[in-house]
Amino acid sequence: KGGLKTEKMETVKQLVNYQTESKKLAEAQNRPEFWNPKEGKFEVFALSEMEVYEYTDAEGAVQRRAKFSVEVSKKTYVWSFGIGQTKASLYGQLVEHAIKNNGKLTGTKFTVVIKNDGKKRDFTIV
Repeated sequence: KGGLKTEKMETVKQLVNYQTESKKLAEAQNRPEFWNPKEGKFEVFALSEMEVYEYTDAEGAVQRRAKFSVEVSKKTYVWSFGIGQTKASLYGQLVEHAIKNNGKLTGTKFTVVIKNDGKKRDFTIV
């Protein structure tokens, strides 16, 4: 009398659509990897303009970042980095480089020197 009726919940299984998954895997394989240089001097060729995007880190904090496609040592990468607040930041230097090249990064070449003290990297566009 007046008792709750309980139903057994069954997990719905979804079968894999192999065609869809194959396409996703092929797209992921063709996507360029991220360039994350640690230290050294690199010749960089810009393949696109910078884009700004938001990234949520492991702690849930939202960061504004920039990215663009580059070619380094005949290999294509995506270069992503934080948006600095000064002209001396990597972002600031790339903005200035674009201004010097008629407001464009695409098609430009530059050298980046990266120094690493073990805690942070220092980027210089020359």
